Amino acid sequence: MLAKLIAMFAATLILTVPVGSQQPCSRGLTNAPALFGFRLGMSFDDVRSILGPTIKFWKKPPKNGEGIFFQNFIEEPPSNTLSGVRALYLRFFNNKLYQVEIFYEDKDRPTKLSDFTNRLSRQIDLPTDSWSIKNGQAAINCGDFMLTADTILNRHVELTDDAADQAFKKERQKQKKPSKKKN
Repeated sequence: MLAKLIAMFAATLILTVPVGSQQPCSRGLTNAPALFGFRLGMSFDDVRSILGPTIKFWKKPPKNGEGIFFQNFIEEPPSNTLSGVRALYLRFFNNKLYQVEIFYEDKDRPTKLSDFTNRLSRQIDLPTDSWSIKNGQAAINCGDFMLTADTILNRHVELTDDAADQAFKKERQKQKKPSKKKN
């Protein structure tokens, strides 16, 4: 009888405690986290100072203010500031960094997504219970910016300025539409 009561009590606790309850992210774009020193909205020169002289970054920003910078560290190890990074994408629009994508070097055994998001949250000062995890991908939507993470191949994280990303996509769509010429 006591065992049944304990089991019923435990079941009641389990069913009444919200599983994976998420706290809303209340940080704006100006308080978005930095990944390896990269902050959303940085200029080309700011990015160049983080990359340092050993990484070949653009000498001049692209004339249209848009571009994707890619660097992998498969052949050569990264500098100390990028220790643990296997590859990195930096995406620019209107001369500003709007997306940082990092692939981590995972030489040891694979990491569970929940362990990765918890560790990442502590490193960049975000609440660990703000992650929404679905289909092997975790996300925190703070309104102005989005942070996604996964461990499908290696640990991977992407930090995106939502407004700039939407503006960039809209600009791409405009350029794809054929112009109507009048005769």
